[in-house]
Amino acid sequence: MLTIFTLVLNGEPYIEQHLATLRQLTIPWQWRIVEGVAAPTHCTAWCQTMPDRWHRDFVSVDGTHEY
Repeated sequence: MLTIFTLVLNGEPYIEQHLATLRQLTIPWQWRIVEGVAAPTHCTAWCQTMPDRWHRDFVSVDGTHEY
């Protein structure tokens, strides 16, 4: 079985386009969506803190979370 992981924050409208493509696969598959803000620690410690306007309680503000 093919497992597809998508890491996303504010991925609309693009995240919805993935499903139509994945449904064309002829092998068994599962799709795991990991959505939200990650803390800038360890190997991403160089990243800046995500501005609050880009998330609400650490999840997307554009409808990605509801999708």
